[in-house]
Amino acid sequence: MTDEIFENKKRDFKCIKCGNCCEVPGEVFLTLKEGEKMAESLNMPFEEFKTKYMKKIWRQFVLKMPYRGGCIFFKNRKCSIYEARPEQCRTFPYWPELKASYENWKEIEKYCEGAKKLKG
Repeated sequence: MTDEIFENKKRDFKCIKCGNCCEVPGEVFLTLKEGEKMAESLNMPFEEFKTKYMKKIWRQFVLKMPYRGGCIFFKNRKCSIYEARPEQCRTFPYWPELKASYENWKEIEKYCEGAKKLKG
């Protein structure tokens, strides 16, 4: 793939809200402030939210995920905390490491319907 086609793919990407990215196993990192916002959106005290949904890995907080993977807040093909979702979710797939190379972008195309729709 030429650099120009790859750049066009990155530029022309539009999320179609398929939710597939929410079902991919992995970590969702979040700040305490993001956790507070999520707790508020669920009408839950932050300390309860933190105990139930957050864990600390090394020096960062992540959402606790079910054994099978995917986000615990992805229900009925929708994000149940969409307006309060963490920055990591808000910015996918515009992460520097994913935009850095076509090899990385190809990983997105395996499951992201918006990325699959781009020609090239």
